[in-house]
Amino acid sequence: MKLLCLLASLLLHSLFLIKFDDGEIHREIVSTAREVITIKVKGIKKIKSSLSKKRKTKSVQKKINNQSVSNTRLIEAQSKSTIKPIYPERARLLGLSGKATVMATIDAIGNVLNVRLTESSGYDILDIEIIRSVKEALFVAATQNGVAVQSEKKITFNYELE
Repeated sequence: MKLLCLLASLLLHSLFLIKFDDGEIHREIVSTAREVITIKVKGIKKIKSSLSKKRKTKSVQKKINNQSVSNTRLIEAQSKSTIKPIYPERARLLGLSGKATVMATIDAIGNVLNVRLTESSGYDILDIEIIRSVKEALFVAATQNGVAVQSEKKITFNYELE
């Protein structure tokens, strides 16, 4: 805005200095230039005003969205029975132990769609058994505002020798 005003000011000053063959400054040119500049400046103010209104509308919409998100109630998916991976006999004989974490994607019906290992126990034999047991598990789907939804559930297992 400041740059535009500076340019307008320079333009007006230069128009005052315009002389024609007869040696006179033609006031019509100067007044026309002032009108054009005034119109452009008012137009820019209107654009700024309209942008300001749009920004306010967006900020109000964000507040409404944030409130609606905070009012939603999400109940996490739960397994129908205890998930108990089998301790592989070979791992037991070798004295392998460790803690592993998986992330299971559960659909709106309660079926396991996908299981991915997020933290390894350090032994493939234990990790594979954990993934297998979670894939076979049955779940009650997560609900949001009373409606079943797809969700992810983090599950951690700890293999320890007794």
